[in-house]
Amino acid sequence: MVRLGVDSQARVRVSGPVNLPNGRSWDFAAGLQALAYTGNFYGALTAGPTTMGLTSKSVGATALVSVGATTF
Repeated sequence: MVRLGVDSQARVRVSGPVNLPNGRSWDFAAGLQALAYTGNFYGALTAGPTTMGLTSKSVGATALVSVGATTF
């Protein structure tokens, strides 16, 4: 089976004078996700734009691959 979706996260600094390394008080990562599974095994691929982990004010790209299994 295959499931398609969107995964994202955002952070914002709510107090204090210290900003993130890129000078922003907020950042995000978002992207499309494809999840495939059969039996106890699964794999997922998420890819999209991000500002997390950057030291410049530009927007970068991120990709995450996950592979796993369950025992239930």
